[in-house]
Amino acid sequence: MSLLAALDLGSNSVKLLLLEARPDGTLAFLAEPSRVTRLAGGVAATGRLEEAAMAETLEAIAGFLRLLPAGRGGRGVAVATSAVRDAVNGGEFLERVRRRLGPAAAPPRLLTGEEEAQTVFAGATDGLRPELPILCIDIGGGSTELAAGGAREGCAFSRSLPLGCVRQGERFGLLGPGGAAPAAVRAAEAAIEELLRPVAGELRGRFGRCQVLATGGTAAVLGRVVLGLSDYDRARLHGLRVGAERIRELAATLLPLDHAARCAVPGLPADRAAVLPAGLLALGAALALLAAESAMVSLQGLRHGLAVRLRRGELAPTWEW
Repeated sequence: MSLLAALDLGSNSVKLLLLEARPDGTLAFLAEPSRVTRLAGGVAATGRLEEAAMAETLEAIAGFLRLLPAGRGGRGVAVATSAVRDAVNGGEFLERVRRRLGPAAAPPRLLTGEEEAQTVFAGATDGLRPELPILCIDIGGGSTELAAGGAREGCAFSRSLPLGCVRQGERFGLLGPGGAAPAAVRAAEAAIEELLRPVAGELRGRFGRCQVLATGGTAAVLGRVVLGLSDYDRARLHGLRVGAERIRELAATLLPLDHAARCAVPGLPADRAAVLPAGLLALGAALALLAAESAMVSLQGLRHGLAVRLRRGELAPTWEW
């Protein structure tokens, strides 16, 4: 048995997934630390990653590395996504991450939007054998990835849209401490629908009815709010089915609330209170356009997909320990 780690330098948070690869081909969950660093903050306006966000992300990585079991070797793969793709100083940041991972480490892999979508699909479908086609929706901080196909034939469709909860939240003023104004919400809804409508039409025409899996931070926090969980409970969150109407109702309830009121909502962590409503707005719109009645929360998203691809030999390790 060997250890595999996947490090995701996301637009809203940095996350590590530690798994054990077993002889039967399965991956056993060991740990999943994360930290909100808002790496995408300000990128849409300035085109640059802010120094404070980069420094906090590097500090989080150092803490994650200390969690790796001593005396047990393993392989890790690190990737960066939307925020780093869009930033003119993204390459400089990746070099700083490389140095933090160790002298023999390679720079983190900068995923394209389609690579990200395909990797999300690999993770979300690992171990599934459904009858219906699967559609994975991953709403991140800077972008939304959609990937569809079957568990047996693999990913047959992938798209990445500039539709992240941080990106849209900053653009339309949805992240302020005083809550979102009705006019701002309407403008955001119109922009989200404009981006999603052609993709949703293509998906419906090509795959018909799909089983929708929602992955990423928006999906996980949605599950916590629906269940009113004060702590992250993987066993209860993974596989939770949430109705589309419930998602839209939550978005409509949370968007006008100020920060303090959002933080008082059971299950909604303070560091996610600003961005969750914008993420739910996008997820609810996607389900409506797809005529999907519900989405199932999957905690096997990008990082799990990275570990699957690392185990298969499709990705070279970024670092070893």
